[in-house]
Amino acid sequence: MVSEAQIRANRAYEKRHPEAVAYKRARNMAMRFANPVGKLAAAVATIDTTTRKQDLEELQDRVTAALIALSAEKNEKGK
Repeated sequence: MVSEAQIRANRAYEKRHPEAVAYKRARNMAMRFANPVGKLAAAVATIDTTTRKQDLEELQDRVTAALIALSAEKNEKGK
């Protein structure tokens, strides 16, 4: 069980670090999109397989582009 002190500390952290909260929320949504469980899995089961595949391929393309950009940024910093 989570104590009131832990809840208050968590809320205080979230207030001080909204960018970290936004990042974590976006990350979790992407993870759930790629590997749905529970109610989301039931909703995904109603989606046409071709549409789901296209959506996942689009996500993969975006992740690949982001990784390339990070590598390029890292290489620029290393020079």
